[in-house]
Amino acid sequence: MVNKVEEPHNDNSDTELEQPNHKKVKLNKICGGSKVRSWIWKYFEPGFKEGVRYAVCQVAIIVRKKCEKTYKVGTSTSNCSEHLANIHGITKEQEEANVDAN
Repeated sequence: MVNKVEEPHNDNSDTELEQPNHKKVKLNKICGGSKVRSWIWKYFEPGFKEGVRYAVCQVAIIVRKKCEKTYKVGTSTSNCSEHLANIHGITKEQEEANVDAN
């Protein structure tokens, strides 16, 4: 008969095997393998088609109708932020003021 020796439990481990009941908390949405950091993603829905990353505007223009203007998104979201400012009157400065007010 072989005695099985158990190793001491390490509470500092982050592996899934040692802590299967703990879920990792995502601080940022993941889109295409990278963390989404831009403020515009509050108003745009990310999408993929044939390996190309898109952003689709979700701002309501009338009741039950969204803008749905679509932009290709590479490493920059400037077209999306310009769309929000020029078409919907939403700017990054307004967003930051809203966050500070809450």
